[in-house]
Amino acid sequence: MSGEGNLKAAAEVVGREVKDVYSEHVKEGKSARGQIQALSPRYKKWKDSKYPGKPIMVRSGQLLKSIKPEVKKI
Repeated sequence: MSGEGNLKAAAEVVGREVKDVYSEHVKEGKSARGQIQALSPRYKKWKDSKYPGKPIMVRSGQLLKSIKPEVKKI
């Protein structure tokens, strides 16, 4: 490897992988450490009234929408 090239392709792969992993955690309701703990009754009632139908770990869906591969020079 010469150290030359574009990291865009690698960033796109990483971005897709991160999005897939997060989506799978939400769909299965568990993380790498095991099952996600149920919401407290009080918080569940509030969340169900404000964000009906959203699973644990999702409020508005903005986090998943925001995961994008991007390479920035710093």
